[in-house]
Amino acid sequence: VDQKRKHALETLSKENLQENIANMKAILSDIVNEYNDRVERLENTEKELNEVIESQGNRNKRLAKLKEEIEYLASEINKNKSRKEILIDAVENKSNYHHGIKTVLSLAKSNKNIIGVLGDLISTKEGYELAISSALAGALEFIVTTNDLTARETIKFLRDNKAGRATFLPVSTMKPRDVREEHLMVSKTMEGYLGLASDFVSYDDKISSIVLNQLGNIIVAQNIDAANEISKATFSRYKIVSLDGDVVNVGGSLTGGSFNRRKSSLVQKRELEEVAITLENQEKEYAIKRNEYNVLDNEIKEVSHALLQKQMAYAKLEVVVQGKREELIKAKSEYESLSDQNIELEDFASGKTESKLINQLNEAIKYRDNLTEEIKSKRELRMSYVNQNEVLDVELRECRKDLKDIQNEVNSSAIKATKLETILNNHLTRLNDEYRMTYEYAVEQYQEEIDVEQAKLEVYELRTKITRLGNVNVDAIEEYKTVSERFENMNRQRIDLIQAQDSILEAIREMDEIMVERFSNTFEKINLEFNTVFRSLFGGGKAKIKYTDPTNILETGIDIDVQPPGKAVQNITLFSGGEKALIAISCLFAILRVRPIPMCILDEVEAALDIANVERFAKYLKEFSGTTQFIVVTHREGTMEECDLLYGATMQQKGVTKLVSVKLEEAIDLSDPS
Repeated sequence: VDQKRKHALETLSKENLQENIANMKAILSDIVNEYNDRVERLENTEKELNEVIESQGNRNKRLAKLKEEIEYLASEINKNKSRKEILIDAVENKSNYHHGIKTVLSLAKSNKNIIGVLGDLISTKEGYELAISSALAGALEFIVTTNDLTARETIKFLRDNKAGRATFLPVSTMKPRDVREEHLMVSKTMEGYLGLASDFVSYDDKISSIVLNQLGNIIVAQNIDAANEISKATFSRYKIVSLDGDVVNVGGSLTGGSFNRRKSSLVQKRELEEVAITLENQEKEYAIKRNEYNVLDNEIKEVSHALLQKQMAYAKLEVVVQGKREELIKAKSEYESLSDQNIELEDFASGKTESKLINQLNEAIKYRDNLTEEIKSKRELRMSYVNQNEVLDVELRECRKDLKDIQNEVNSSAIKATKLETILNNHLTRLNDEYRMTYEYAVEQYQEEIDVEQAKLEVYELRTKITRLGNVNVDAIEEYKTVSERFENMNRQRIDLIQAQDSILEAIREMDEIMVERFSNTFEKINLEFNTVFRSLFGGGKAKIKYTDPTNILETGIDIDVQPPGKAVQNITLFSGGEKALIAISCLFAILRVRPIPMCILDEVEAALDIANVERFAKYLKEFSGTTQFIVVTHREGTMEECDLLYGATMQQKGVTKLVSVKLEEAIDLSDPS
């Protein structure tokens, strides 16, 4: 304080201090103007930044909405694609047809007299699919042929090959049917009359007799009420169908309710066309929205880049404003300091500032300590927040990944559920339409031991019989008794034949199993012995035998793969005649080692062998002589040397052959000089 007072008294003058204050005031005014300008620019930049952020938020909302719409469209497209595949399989691949019909259609490729299935040969006007389907019923799956001979031959083929059953409509024998003129005139005057069923289908002229036979005498009405009135007016002599598929049958009985849309080929063809159009429109809409999504996404990326630039500009401007603020504070402090110095100048001279400076110093130290503690506390808090933020970031990334996986699973499950729901609805509708059963009743009546294929065949036969019944036959009961007795008799015979067939097949199966087991066991043993014998005869190497068709042991061939010493593995067909002979001899000896036999005759089997291999062959043959008697036809000396008894043929007189036998043991004894 004393030094400061001394310095102030020596250096400061009131005139200099006033000049400095005036200069500092001018500088302070300039800094204030610059600061206000930077603050105004910062506020404008912040306003623009907020507007860009708000605009970007709106774009993000639009992008999210577009994404939802695209995902929904993708889901609908997948559903329609699945439905289209099912319909294509039903319409083009004939998956709903019975086995017999599929068999006949396969024959149609090579037989021009088989024209096709009636349901595939006609097309209906839009809106009349259910009516025509009800009118034709099972006839939709009848086979159209050019003549009855083709039908009979095809039926014989199905019977001989047990390939199912089918009903045939020969063009040459089917006659058109129609509604009597007076009945037709009455029907036309009735409310709800639409026309004859044959009027609402298009077809090739060559099957016109078939179409008129099946549809020419069937009337189409607006609804079931109109159909019932028309039936009464025509004395219930004709079958009448409504647009909803309800039927008033000949005689006045009524059939109606929910219609199995997925069973009728006519409805399926129309639905396939509608699904194809819907799918095409959805795919176009999907492409448009996808393109809009990409454009908006690119726009968001561009705006994000601009937003980043704005944020960087704002941050830079904020730093500038902060710097200007610090300059302003510093200039203001200097100005206030100069103003205070003018006041303190007199106080230093009089000594009044000592206590004041000491108090200020103490307050400054106290303030500094408080700031230090506060800074330390906030740094610790900041570090804890940073650590928490890192943990939360990791958890957020994991959650997003899990969310994406779950969304993929949900989409996949939705597609599967749609397919299963379609299949379930098909089955439930078929159960209701074809069998007149509810699901609950079917569960109660279900029998686990039932033969499904036999049941299907029986149902098909019953439906065919019902179709063929036509008008009521008063003699049906007596005919039924006669046919029933004949059927029972033939059925008993059929059962006896089936049982006999099953017994024979079971015996054959057991024999096949025994043959396969024994052959396999013997084959493996021979394979092991073959390698051993081969090494002995060839002086090393390896060999094996293998199946040409391991999946069919009873009909498989056998290959021989060998590797003589110093050679690569080769097939037996690549060896010379001598090598082939020695390999065959090895295989023969391997078989004899596994299954010895009392006697074996060999006819010059070693003729192609060289001397060394002949000696090996003869010695090996000698080893087997204890269990098997060998008769060898040979001209090789090495083989003769190892034989016990030799037989030779000589002709001392012309035309007279004589056999000469020599036992080698006796010959050796006789030739021994001792």
